[in-house]
Amino acid sequence: MTRRHHSWLSRLDPRRSLRVRLCWAFALLVVAPLSITTLAGMTILQQRLEQSVLQENLAALAEARTELVQRTREAEAKANLLAGLADIRSLNPEAAQVFLDNNRDLWFLGLVEVFGPDKNLLAHSPQSPEMAPFATCSDDPALAGAYALDLGSDFVARDAGLCLRALSPILDPATLTVRGVVAVTYPLTVHFLQTVKERIKADVTLQWKPDGSILSTLTDSAGRSLSRAWWPDPAETLASGAARQEGMEEVAGRTLATAREPLRDNAGQILAMLAVSTDYAGIALSGRSTLRFILVASAAAFVVAVLLGLLVAGTFTRPISRLASAIRVMSQGRLDSRVELNRQDELGHLATAFNHMADALERRTAALSTYATELAEANARLLELDRLKSDFISTVSHELRTPLTSVRGFAKVIRRDFLICSGEQEKSEDVREERCHRIGKNLDIIIEESERLTRLINDILDVSKIESGAMQWRDQDLSLEKAVRQALEVAAGLGGSRPGPTLGADLEPGLPRLRMDPDRLAQVLVNLLSNALKFTPSGSVTVGAGRTPQGGVRLWVKDTGEGIPPEELDNVFDLFHQAGNGARPELKPQGTGLGLAIVRRIVGHYNGRTWAESALGQGSTFYVEFPASTAVHSDA
Repeated sequence: MTRRHHSWLSRLDPRRSLRVRLCWAFALLVVAPLSITTLAGMTILQQRLEQSVLQENLAALAEARTELVQRTREAEAKANLLAGLADIRSLNPEAAQVFLDNNRDLWFLGLVEVFGPDKNLLAHSPQSPEMAPFATCSDDPALAGAYALDLGSDFVARDAGLCLRALSPILDPATLTVRGVVAVTYPLTVHFLQTVKERIKADVTLQWKPDGSILSTLTDSAGRSLSRAWWPDPAETLASGAARQEGMEEVAGRTLATAREPLRDNAGQILAMLAVSTDYAGIALSGRSTLRFILVASAAAFVVAVLLGLLVAGTFTRPISRLASAIRVMSQGRLDSRVELNRQDELGHLATAFNHMADALERRTAALSTYATELAEANARLLELDRLKSDFISTVSHELRTPLTSVRGFAKVIRRDFLICSGEQEKSEDVREERCHRIGKNLDIIIEESERLTRLINDILDVSKIESGAMQWRDQDLSLEKAVRQALEVAAGLGGSRPGPTLGADLEPGLPRLRMDPDRLAQVLVNLLSNALKFTPSGSVTVGAGRTPQGGVRLWVKDTGEGIPPEELDNVFDLFHQAGNGARPELKPQGTGLGLAIVRRIVGHYNGRTWAESALGQGSTFYVEFPASTAVHSDA
């Protein structure tokens, strides 16, 4: 019997198999969190209910205190009223007594007393036996204070209980001296507490200090009023002097939520404790019953979950083991691993998805391998092309500059010598003139072409220097207006004798000086003007400049040419790029395609920016903007 029991328990060891672990995981991860969450929710709900009841008790206690304050104001008002009535102010015992006897409905819950000049009792309202112990003594210090105009109301503790008393002096109208005193006393009886209970909807208890007596609206299971306090030591509780206390207590087999506060006299002494209680037994019983039910249901659910887990987990372990084995094989690089499961459930779908994934991985691995080989080859070709480009630019720049310079120089010398020598030959004047004209024209072409090639090579060198960081920048303070005028003079000579567009300037007055390399700024302006002149056979080209809101300077060159197609605006600043001719894009302008690229690189060196705006048939505007860091100060 013992061996069989031990063997059955050993089967539930989670270290034995995945089946047992799934069983325990199902029980622990489903049932246990559900139970814990439910218990936690019940605990929080219980605490909130308890806190809500305590808060309601505090509110009820405040209302009970308000009732006492209201009764105090009522007593003061009645004392002041009686002290001003003629029948009372006359201090005639018979008249005062008759008045009190005839107005019983005004103080049926209290006691009214009229004292004469010698603190002798002249009249009092009809007294029942329970009112007699609350009568005012002639040697009462509060009465003596009233004769001394120390007015007001106060709580008074008697052996018979606690009462509320208000005193008002009777003044002589002529001398304003105190001739007597009216005392209005309200005993705080069980009847009064019942009235307060009906208003605040909670039980009220009043415990006063002399002998620990209690007046309470609380009742036991038989409906009898409780005659003893639930505090172990009333004197110690009263001596604590706390403003308010709240908590849960057991009284006569009932669970009560209680809030209490001390009642003090005018001297600050604690005379009594006022408490408000709510029966919490029903709520507590419901919580305990719910808690027991949840514990039993959780235990039963746990057992059922373990049994179901043992039955169901076995159907998952074998397919999962096969999947795990296939995954281990695939992790070793064998992408041909597959899992064959003849199942129509989720595990069968998982095996099918795994096989599809393996097929896709195998195909993609082969494709990636091919792509990697192609990319490597393309990268090698690009690197070789880049090296060839660099070598070509370097070779063209350094190998052609010297011969082109020589060609230009010798052509000039030949032209000069030829013109001199041609005049000495014995030939007809017409022949010599024609040959001289033709040779001179050809030499002019050689010079022009050599200068163009020189500009091309210089532009290539400038781009190479800027991109490699080898360009030497000789920054200095310079006048923007002067630089624009010089650029316009250079641009005016670019067109030669051919008619072309008019050149103009639109400069904002008081432009700041710029901290830049003057040669580079001139290169920017000349390249922009040269570009505008190439695309503007007639009309006008205007150079403008003005300040930016950020304190920088903005330059622009505006022409009235045929414009640039919209798709070309983003590419005009690229190397070797030449935009079409607007309305006739088949006509490419003559040029190197480096001018605007050099402009963008020079401006970029100074952290500026360049852009173009154009509309076909309406001309183009090229903008250059330098930041505030390049502005030095305004020209005088």
